[in-house]
Amino acid sequence: VSGPKDTFLQNIWNLLEFDRCYLNTQQQKNMVLKQAKRYFNDTQIKKLDEILVPQLLGVNETDIINTPMGYKKIIVFNHRPDTYKHFNHFISLMDKLYEKREDFQVWIPLLEKPNRKYVFTTKVEDEQYNQILKTCCVGYSPKQKYGGWSVATTDGMRNGVPYIMYDGEYYRELWNEGHFVSTDDETINAFNRYLDDVDFRNTQSTKGIEHLRKHLIYKDKMIEMSDYMDSLLSSVRAVGDTPALQSIIDFIKRKKKI
Repeated sequence: VSGPKDTFLQNIWNLLEFDRCYLNTQQQKNMVLKQAKRYFNDTQIKKLDEILVPQLLGVNETDIINTPMGYKKIIVFNHRPDTYKHFNHFISLMDKLYEKREDFQVWIPLLEKPNRKYVFTTKVEDEQYNQILKTCCVGYSPKQKYGGWSVATTDGMRNGVPYIMYDGEYYRELWNEGHFVSTDDETINAFNRYLDDVDFRNTQSTKGIEHLRKHLIYKDKMIEMSDYMDSLLSSVRAVGDTPALQSIIDFIKRKKKI
């Protein structure tokens, strides 16, 4: 937690009044509980554990391509080029790879301007973004500090891009059978294999597409959340038809919104 201690404590006190609070990953929940245990007793931590629920961010089924498409030797880093995404470490890996071979490019769509001769930074809208992703050989999912869900990774996977992922719990929640690396040598070797082995690359692409279809469809996750909301509302006493209620209804009809 990088913010003031008092802010964190206030957030937790507020959370303890919730019925449920969603987080992106189990890893984030673990981080919150670990920090909270420094200040709250066992009873409060048990209640907090029940309130916090991981809600994985899926993708729209219609956005997933059917099969891998033709691609170029492009490595994509479609995360924010910032320190909490270990961007400088990624660039150092690319420098090492470029010393050995110069037959690839790196696309970093959120970088202001290229910082290496092998980097390009085309700024694009949604449809163009997806079209360029479809032409990428492989993506990289770096170590990150906050343990959150990686929309950048699922963006690539739904467009047929296989990803080399840092071996962190937040990525294993996304796809436990994915391609994980923990050292620089492993990472460089993995990039070489994706760039050179067409069959391997396309097999990994297909596996990623199938995983999204089976486990990470956004609509399925929203149905689960909606069902929970229905059960929560059914346990709340309905408001009676009172003058105060009618006054609120009239106010909404006049103002059209609140």
